[in-house]
Amino acid sequence: MALSQSLFTLQVGFIGFVVGLVFWRFPPKKINSVYGYRTPRSQKDIASWRFAQRFSAKLMVWTGLANMGICRVCDSVLCRMDLPGAVRTIYEALLVVISAIALCVSVVLPTEIALARRQKL
Repeated sequence: MALSQSLFTLQVGFIGFVVGLVFWRFPPKKINSVYGYRTPRSQKDIASWRFAQRFSAKLMVWTGLANMGICRVCDSVLCRMDLPGAVRTIYEALLVVISAIALCVSVVLPTEIALARRQKL
């Protein structure tokens, strides 16, 4: 297995991890439409905005790490299978797409649930 193939499947988790660290370390101070976790619920007021930034950044760091681990395991399984190059590339591309969707859902859904619960109080 080439190193580039292994790195290909880890890229989504790594990007999620790095973006989460940046957002965690440098959260946006004011509500804006450019930078940060931006949904109507998070932009409702400044307290919700700050909560959403902290909560989603921490989730993104941890889900990025988990995503890299899961992708590494899946990549190891793919490596052990005797697949032609084109088929393996298709499986790797599917793994990247699925991991990107999983990363987004695993950050947005819990953050929105936490915001909804917080705003009901």
